Amino acid sequence: MITPQRLHEVCRFYNLLQARVAESPEPLSMLQRQIVVDMMGELIEHAKQTLTP
Repeated sequence: MITPQRLHEVCRFYNLLQARVAESPEPLSMLQRQIVVDMMGELIEHAKQTLTP
């Protein structure tokens, strides 16, 4: 399960990344893409554990 602190970190990173994408014509770096994929995996796993009876 994702802790409230981790969820806050994920949201903060998402907001920073969204701002960077809006400001820069450069594509995301490989590291940024990997972080996004890892965080999405965490959120999906959390949702499965939370929503599955």
